[in-house]
Amino acid sequence: AIAPRHPYAWHLQAVLAARAGKNDLARSLLARTGSRLEDMPAAMELSGLLELEAGNANVALGQLSRLAERQAANPRVQLLMARALYEAGEYDQLLARFGGAAQRADAPAYLLVLLGRAYEDRGNRAEAAVLLDRAASASVPAMVPIPETDPLGVLSVRFSADPGSPATAVPYVRALLGQRDLAGARNAASRFVSLHPGSADALSLAGDAALASGDPRSALSYYTRSAAVRFPDHLLLRIGEAFDRAGQGAAAQPIAARYLAGWPGSRLAGRIAAGHSAELGDWHGARLLLESLRSRGGGRPKRFLTALLIELVRAGGREGA
Repeated sequence: AIAPRHPYAWHLQAVLAARAGKNDLARSLLARTGSRLEDMPAAMELSGLLELEAGNANVALGQLSRLAERQAANPRVQLLMARALYEAGEYDQLLARFGGAAQRADAPAYLLVLLGRAYEDRGNRAEAAVLLDRAASASVPAMVPIPETDPLGVLSVRFSADPGSPATAVPYVRALLGQRDLAGARNAASRFVSLHPGSADALSLAGDAALASGDPRSALSYYTRSAAVRFPDHLLLRIGEAFDRAGQGAAAQPIAARYLAGWPGSRLAGRIAAGHSAELGDWHGARLLLESLRSRGGGRPKRFLTALLIELVRAGGREGA
């Protein structure tokens, strides 16, 4: 092995163990890094996730709160933070921090469920019902850009001064999309890609701009190139939406299946694959996937996956029917 005592070697092995669903082994491997990676975002996220899976919500909260402040625009980190708050019983913080996000048209169903359960656990069934009904009827929403706090003019000046920096390009493109300046967003994203043609983030950003502009085929081209460099599971959602908008929704199903085969520990891929199975009428397969997710849930609120399973049955997935 190369530098077997190096903390990055332990971190890499921990990632591989976590992807294989071996969370206890992953925690043990990550612990061997000591405090040497305590400020590395990837290690912080993995540590928080593993503590959640072990049922240690308060420990996870300590890890994820620092990361969530540093990566306010990272949806996966924010959802992990929301989950940690829920499982730690910090309902007031959960509702205060994520109540606004839950009002967005593209609010994740999982976030709606967490907030709905928090209201339910506090005895506010009316508020809970609104959120849980939205979660139950949620489909893949239209993409809504993350709002930027800085004015568009300020972001434009920063981008002009340094168009090759993700710190200037990403917020500028988001702000342009928020203003519905679709042509401007695509031009800025294309310039960013031209400066970093092999960057997964640049290609994904250009795909987002193309998709928001109503050009799903160009978006798919960018997303495919981005996935060839790095394929995080949230890119599956973008690819699926692009195929849907191109009128080729079924084409996303084998991609999700292959992703799940390669990364069986991905919960998002598992949920996507379960949804595809349900759409194809393979209710037995959908139930198996959801039961697999539930069995590996660790600290995850099991009621959520159970509710999804019930919804499948109610929708007509009765074997032998």
